[in-house]
Amino acid sequence: MTTDNAHDPFPIPGEPTPVSRWVTRDGVRIHCLDWGGPADGPVVLLLHGVGGNALIWTDTARRLLGMLPGHRVVAVDTRDGGRTDHLASGYGLAEFVADVLAVATDAAPGRPVSLAGHSRGGWLGACVAALHPERVDRLVLLDPARITFGTAAAGDAAYTWIFGNLGPFASRDAAVAWAQTEEPTAAWSATRVAAFLDNLVDEPGGGVVSRLPRAAMEQLRAARADGERVRYEDVAAPTLLILAAGLGERHMADRMTYAERIAGTRVERVVGTHFLHTDAPAEVATLIAEHLAG
Repeated sequence: MTTDNAHDPFPIPGEPTPVSRWVTRDGVRIHCLDWGGPADGPVVLLLHGVGGNALIWTDTARRLLGMLPGHRVVAVDTRDGGRTDHLASGYGLAEFVADVLAVATDAAPGRPVSLAGHSRGGWLGACVAALHPERVDRLVLLDPARITFGTAAAGDAAYTWIFGNLGPFASRDAAVAWAQTEEPTAAWSATRVAAFLDNLVDEPGGGVVSRLPRAAMEQLRAARADGERVRYEDVAAPTLLILAAGLGERHMADRMTYAERIAGTRVERVVGTHFLHTDAPAEVATLIAEHLAG
C-alpha cells in the first residue's frame, strides 16, 4: 500500500482518524481507509454498498477498534465508489472480486481476512467467500443486496433510487435534501451526510454530480447476473447475517436466501433502515465484534 495523508477523510477531535492508502491492481488505484491495528493481527475489510464509499463505515469502524484491539480494520472504496479510480468499463463481478483479493493480500499477506459488507458490499463479500473460501476467515452480511430481484420490475424500482444518487444536483444542499426526502426514516447522522457528499464533485457549469459515471452504474446492474451463478453453498467461513427489521418481513425474507444457502448462518435483526451502520452503529459494531472474535 502507498500512503497519502493529504486527504484527511473524517477528522473528529479526540477520535481515531483513518489513513488514506492505495493498492494498485491492473493499473487501477484502489483507495482504502486504514483505521489501524497491529500489522500482523487479524484483518477485517469493510465493503460499502453500490455507488457508496468507505466513509459510511466510520461510526462502526471506530467502535470496532476498541472492541477488537488485536484486529486491523480497513474500509475499502470498491471500484464503484469513493476515491478509487472509476473507469469507463470493467465493472463485472470478476473485477470486483480480484480487487478485494488484492487489498486482502496487501493487508494480510499469506493469511485469510474477514469481510463485512453492506448492501452490494455484502453480496460482493459473499461472492468472494464462495469463489475463494480459503481467503475468507469470517463473513458478515449487513442487510446485503438480495441475490436476485425475482422480477424485472423489482430491479427497476431498486435502480431508480440508485441512479438518482448520481445527480446532477443544483448544489450539495439540494443533494442532501433529495436524499433525505427519499429516506425520511433513516438516521441522517454526520457520517451518513459526509459519506453521501464525498461521492459528489463540482460540475464546470455549476452544480454537483457523482464521481461515478452513469455508464458504470448500468454495467453494475448487468453484473448482478454474475452473482446468480455463484454457488453460495461453497462459503466455508462462519457467517453472520444482520437484517434491517425496520423495513418489514418482505425485505428480510428476500435476504434470508443467504441463510438458506450458506450453512450455519447466524441471523440477527436490528431495528433500522437499510443503512443500519449509521442508524444503529453501536449495536451493529457489537454484533460484528462478537462474530469476529469467535
